[in-house]
Amino acid sequence: MTMLFAKPRSYLVWALMAWAMAASAQPSVNGRDFIVAVVDSVPITNHDVRLRAPQLRDQLKQQGRPIPEGEALLKAALERLIVEKSLLQHAKETGVAIDDDAVTQAEQRLAAQSQISVDALHQKVKSEGSSVERLRLNLRDQLTLQRLTERNVRSEERRVGK
Repeated sequence: MTMLFAKPRSYLVWALMAWAMAASAQPSVNGRDFIVAVVDSVPITNHDVRLRAPQLRDQLKQQGRPIPEGEALLKAALERLIVEKSLLQHAKETGVAIDDDAVTQAEQRLAAQSQISVDALHQKVKSEGSSVERLRLNLRDQLTLQRLTERNVRSEERRVGK
């Protein structure tokens, strides 16, 4: 019975993704942001996709993988956001939560890796046009995804009997 509900939901996600790709290919109207996809009632905006694209480019470059250009990069960024939002929703539904102390520790590790203070990290984030709140939200999301992955790996190891 679950399969019956899963299929229409996945069709909806794929339909929204196709619509979103078409919408993201068009420039914003009068500089306004707009929704390009909705994943389990969580909107993904054109602004989100355009912020994620340079991050994706940097990540692919560090991994030595080919970097798509233009619309292909935006499409890849959108696809990653859709998967990420789906996983974050799943994490929320299964009780994965990250407390503020864990986010603060991640923020401190990030600053230490960059060999700067947390205050300097905050200034850098602001100078790049973002905010401390967005940085902390991104760190919380990354930690949530990491914890979800760890939980799934442990579950799979128990299932296999290791």
